[in-house]
Amino acid sequence: MKAPAILSTLFIILVLAAGCSTVVWEKPGTTSAELTDDMAACRQVATTTHLETQDWVSGSPTLFLPVAELDYRAFDACMRQRGYVASRTER
Repeated sequence: MKAPAILSTLFIILVLAAGCSTVVWEKPGTTSAELTDDMAACRQVATTTHLETQDWVSGSPTLFLPVAELDYRAFDACMRQRGYVASRTER
């Protein structure tokens, strides 16, 4: 097998392996409604939005599209500040 093929195969395996687990936030005595509310609040705090330009193929005026990005470190810090502990589970 050639080097590019090996690297491509390794990359695909790593991507698939990373997608096989998920983070679960736990806090004793918390209801699912409270967890949902806390996650929504932390997601709002950790999300930044900006406009990104999209040029038209014809060279016409530029289109500005809103883009939202979640800062995962800020989200995790917010959840921990609220008393949650993260754990990974296999799907």
